[in-house]
Amino acid sequence: MKIGIDVRALKETAGIGNYVKGFLYGLSQNKNDKNEYLLYGDSEITLPYQTSKFKQRIFKASEVFWYFKVWRDLRSQQVDYFYSTHSTIFSFFPLTKTILIVHDLSAILFPQLHTFKVRILAGKFFLTHACRRAKFIFADSEATRNDLENIIPVSIGKITVNYCGLSLDKKSDSDKNRFIDYNFPYILYLGTIEPRKNLVRLIEAYNLLFENNETHPKLVIAGNTGWYYQEVFQKVVELNLQNEVIFTGFVNETEKNFLFKNALFFVFPSIYEGFGLPVAEAMKRGIPVLTSGVSSLPEIVGKDYSFLVDPEDVSDIKSKLEKLLQLTPKEKEKLVLENKRKISQFSWEKNAVNWLKVIS
Repeated sequence: MKIGIDVRALKETAGIGNYVKGFLYGLSQNKNDKNEYLLYGDSEITLPYQTSKFKQRIFKASEVFWYFKVWRDLRSQQVDYFYSTHSTIFSFFPLTKTILIVHDLSAILFPQLHTFKVRILAGKFFLTHACRRAKFIFADSEATRNDLENIIPVSIGKITVNYCGLSLDKKSDSDKNRFIDYNFPYILYLGTIEPRKNLVRLIEAYNLLFENNETHPKLVIAGNTGWYYQEVFQKVVELNLQNEVIFTGFVNETEKNFLFKNALFFVFPSIYEGFGLPVAEAMKRGIPVLTSGVSSLPEIVGKDYSFLVDPEDVSDIKSKLEKLLQLTPKEKEKLVLENKRKISQFSWEKNAVNWLKVIS
């Protein structure tokens, strides 16, 4: 078969960008796969994985015209399917057979946390039409499948859960490490700074736990800003935590590995996740994790995991932070080993095999 894939997200350093990189890696490693893949982008990029199966198709145009140009090319190239990795727009073009992945439904479930454009393009109208037209639908987790079936009934019977793989740890020799002098204890968050990640409540819980304690770990918040991020910075100033909470901005792979390796533990109290890749990454790297007991996150750490929190309860986040800090070395080692066992099910090679099995 000849399959087109939307790879515009390769320009991104988180979220769907990581998904597309991992997905292409899984396909590149599958020796039994005889399909040809046309990778559609809107700017020149260096593909992360080179294989004769991949052929780049670049169309430089504004968003609406890009879709039209790709649609014409799909027809001229006689493409069998087009894989929409993060858009529902192609479902409106006639004679295009689509494969759809739904990463999450946060724009519908939590519209107040998103921009107007995202609420529209990832909203119920567009998603319903995309699900109706799609030949196959993939979801990153059981939680996302359940949400999709409840909100978009036309998707029932079409959805396959296909878990993501983990970070590929690709780093450049030119990567610099700005944090080599971090010789103090710290708690780590890694991800986009946006309302859905629940960082305001995390900062409030951190402040409650350590406000009367002169000796305490810092809170390192690593990652780029997304939308509506200003409240997070305002909360730090309001609580006078400018010397305790560190914002790193974007981190490269070398820096990410260093921060994970040296952190006391990882915190990710998100309100909603379609999968929660940073949690799985932390478990892989052998540090304890605190995360939310909602959406897909219990699928990663286990429903009975001791450090699941109610993301809307600051006192619960504070209490679990305190318990993590009180772990003995033996308890910590046991937790880390159990976490590594749990994440063995997640790999991009398995993801590709499952994807190919469904569409073949």
